[in-house]
Amino acid sequence: MIETISSITNLSSLSGPLTLEVAKQIIETQHNLAESGIAFNWIDSISSLLQAIAFIVVAFVAIFTYLKAKPTLLQPFRTEVFKEQVKKIIELSSYFIGITEVELRKDLGLGSLVSINFLKMRDDYGKLFFDEQFDYDNRPYGKNYCPECIVKREALILSNDYLKPKKPNSIEPSDSRTRAAIWLNYKCLDISLPKTYSETFRRLKILSQAPFLPKECVTLLREYLKTVQLNVDLLFDLFTEASREFPEKYPTIEALKNYDDSWIHNRYNDIFIPLEPFANRFETLLREHLGTDKLLSFK
Repeated sequence: MIETISSITNLSSLSGPLTLEVAKQIIETQHNLAESGIAFNWIDSISSLLQAIAFIVVAFVAIFTYLKAKPTLLQPFRTEVFKEQVKKIIELSSYFIGITEVELRKDLGLGSLVSINFLKMRDDYGKLFFDEQFDYDNRPYGKNYCPECIVKREALILSNDYLKPKKPNSIEPSDSRTRAAIWLNYKCLDISLPKTYSETFRRLKILSQAPFLPKECVTLLREYLKTVQLNVDLLFDLFTEASREFPEKYPTIEALKNYDDSWIHNRYNDIFIPLEPFANRFETLLREHLGTDKLLSFK
């Protein structure tokens, strides 16, 4: 109050009665504003505004920093995924890149598969027509060498809720005409699978289920395995048809002992679905996925 009166006195000495009247009005206005709680402090207002701006700036900086750092935070995980993916791609490449048709068939043991099952049909013929006896377990198609096989459903019977192979016909033919009639109804109903085929097919099937392998590679690999199975299934009809020629090709036991299976391989090649195109597609697909042509540019 003393300071206010002093200010008014100073204003009065400087400006006269008019100034004194204006000063009184100013004091009354300030007093009314103070009573109503609307008094303004411009310094406090500016300070609050600056604080708000500071908070906004800090928020933007924090968000921007997070967005920039997000890829870096996930980089270790992505690196490990990439390492696993490269391992699977290298494994896949070892099966297909630069591999020819002959090598693909050899890796699956398809040549042996044909020869083994042709030998089994030859033994069936020899047992029926010439009473040959064999130790089947130790034959190349026996369970010691071919622990797995593909069996047609018509060759199975339902017993105790399980499918079991039918027992062979126990009727002993008495003459050549009866034996010929029996052989005329011969059907190839099971294909023995050598270990080479089973192991290679199983590894590729496991690889086709790898989560780190690119989706396009998985799709193509499953298509390849399906084609391999189709090629094996072709043997059922091929051997059944070939069996009709056995009486003419092998009329004696000597002819049967000196049999040659090259003719059945040639017929199989005529109907075989080629595998090498899949190897070429794998090579193109892996090049596109890895971007090998873009790593080095000679332009």
